[in-house]
Amino acid sequence: MKIKNYVLVVLVVGLTGIQAAAQRVTSKPAQRLSAHGTTAPKQNLPSAEIDSALDTSIETTCAQTAPPAPRALSHDPQVFTATRLANTINGVWLGKVSGEYDSQLLAADGFLNVDYYMVIDAVRGQSFVYQEFTDRRSGAGFTATPGAPKWSYVWCARQDYETKSPRQVHTFTKVSNNVNDARPILTNSVGITFAPNENVVLADVWQQLVQQQFFDDPSRSLAYAGVLFKPITMGTVQSSGGGNRMELRMVGEYRGSGETAAKFIPGEPIHNVEAGHFLGLTKSSGPAAPSSRSKASSGASGNAAVVGESGGGDYLVAALQFLNEMIGPKADAIAEVLSTHMAFDKVVIGPLSPNPGAIEITPAAQEAKAGPSGNKARAGNKQRKAHP
Repeated sequence: MKIKNYVLVVLVVGLTGIQAAAQRVTSKPAQRLSAHGTTAPKQNLPSAEIDSALDTSIETTCAQTAPPAPRALSHDPQVFTATRLANTINGVWLGKVSGEYDSQLLAADGFLNVDYYMVIDAVRGQSFVYQEFTDRRSGAGFTATPGAPKWSYVWCARQDYETKSPRQVHTFTKVSNNVNDARPILTNSVGITFAPNENVVLADVWQQLVQQQFFDDPSRSLAYAGVLFKPITMGTVQSSGGGNRMELRMVGEYRGSGETAAKFIPGEPIHNVEAGHFLGLTKSSGPAAPSSRSKASSGASGNAAVVGESGGGDYLVAALQFLNEMIGPKADAIAEVLSTHMAFDKVVIGPLSPNPGAIEITPAAQEAKAGPSGNKARAGNKQRKAHP
């Protein structure tokens, strides 16, 4: 199989930050507002602009451009709080990837043929994300409830990399509020087992995988990669144009092998900080705005827009059209080696949890069924792709 494009783009949403040293997102809603500059008043954007901002299709997002100067946009920090965001992201998320990939890389449903999920422990300030090119679907036993939150990234490949990357959309759908529901998924995908009633501690899972040299075997799959984010921090900041934004920040250690976008060396991690400043937007309930839904096939240009599926609610958006600070990585004392360069054109999270208070972990709703373990064709004589 000749692979013309990157198979996996190692990402995991950049979260935001209280202070970098904070381990628990609920410890205190620290504000990092600049001493200079006045907080701009809340802006009421036209409904058409809100619809456009929430549209995560490639056609819409990649046609959007940055404004010539920062806009003084803001949201109410009493509505878009760190604890509310923590409640929203805590739990288990299943991912899908659509985009301009070679048809050989697609599964029967038209999406990239990967096992993809994200587990976020907002209480401990940790997240584990895993993506592998395979027929296995470790979270096949989970079903999202209607209106479940989605977390979407749009990558328009505007950067002039030595190896061309396909434009793509990564969309995670939340399937559980309980981190412990990830036990069967982790067992199915990476082989970590748990004792009955044992709590999932993502940092411990990562440590086991590193000790086993799990990420150092290129024969496991055409491409596979994982990342542990620790810590995850979030809080209100002042944007470059004035006004309140939600800063979401994650400090990551990445490992992987095969045809991935990042250049991995066996046994050596890549360190990176992913972060962004998000504007809070409220979508009125009622008929959803039309969205450009593309056929999921070779050359597919994106999945359905978030607005077209979810309707009303509160969302957080980091988008090029708002001149957001979603460009990463940036110099950071925590990570001395910043090897991945990914500038997402848009990231949308929502609808947000209606609960503005402390995180509440709900009981496990179901156990995931073990899926097929066989991997799809594994190409030989592969050349590792990487950013320059």
